[in-house]
Amino acid sequence: MPQELIGRAGSLDAGILPAAQEPQPEEYPLRLIPYRLSTLSSGTVGLQRWLAEQPALFPEGHWTPWVEVSPHDAEAMGMGTGTMVWVTSPHGRYQARLAVSHGTAPETIGAPYGMRHPDGRLANPFAVLNGDADPMTGLPAWSTTFVRLERA
Repeated sequence: MPQELIGRAGSLDAGILPAAQEPQPEEYPLRLIPYRLSTLSSGTVGLQRWLAEQPALFPEGHWTPWVEVSPHDAEAMGMGTGTMVWVTSPHGRYQARLAVSHGTAPETIGAPYGMRHPDGRLANPFAVLNGDADPMTGLPAWSTTFVRLERA
């Protein structure tokens, strides 16, 4: 954090940064965390249809786009690994396969980007983002969108 911002106001609570928007837990209880797969390099390799035929991280998935949730959240929703879901926000939705992961924090959903379904449909977590920007940089704020999962 730039020291001059803290020095002018004394603390970050003094109105320099806008207040974070509160989630709507009833409608959209999961925070979306898009991320790049290290195996897809720049993210453009995932757009190649031949990649769907290659061995995958989750062999039963055959590079079908997935989203990751904690075991606690999966149990609460009555869903398990392999369930096809819609990732839905007020701004859009896309389809993916559910992967239950002990490495995912409760009330979050990990969503890799740059992937397509074997039939060519794009699975794009950026399509559901709320459009917020980081107040310091002006760059898109990827982790401020809340979503829900619905069975596909």
